[in-house]
Amino acid sequence: MGGLRRSEAAALRWGDLADGEDGLLLVRVQASKTNQDGATTDLRVLKGAFVQALRDLRDLRSGDAPDSAPVIGLKGQRISQRFTALGKAAGLPVRLTGHSGRVGLASELIARGASTAEVMLAGN
Repeated sequence: MGGLRRSEAAALRWGDLADGEDGLLLVRVQASKTNQDGATTDLRVLKGAFVQALRDLRDLRSGDAPDSAPVIGLKGQRISQRFTALGKAAGLPVRLTGHSGRVGLASELIARGASTAEVMLAGN
């Protein structure tokens, strides 16, 4: 629900996650397609079941994994392959890809009444 590109998800480190107010989780994207040098702050806000899932994973980190440890530990192409395989194994009626997270976020925002400009802003 953070609208992360697969490369952004691959680069995500535990130190990039911070608890926010009202049960939100803040995700700092260090660098992205539109911010390759990390010159501007790119902060995503997560809420709902996704937040608790990430908090649970964070709490289960093996040993004393540093904040610099990767959250996913896979390269972008492998993340895409895993999405596809998991969707197929779950029997989903659509094929998941590395872009499914971004498409899902856009669809969710539109369903909630967001304008085209708001969806574009959320997708960076």
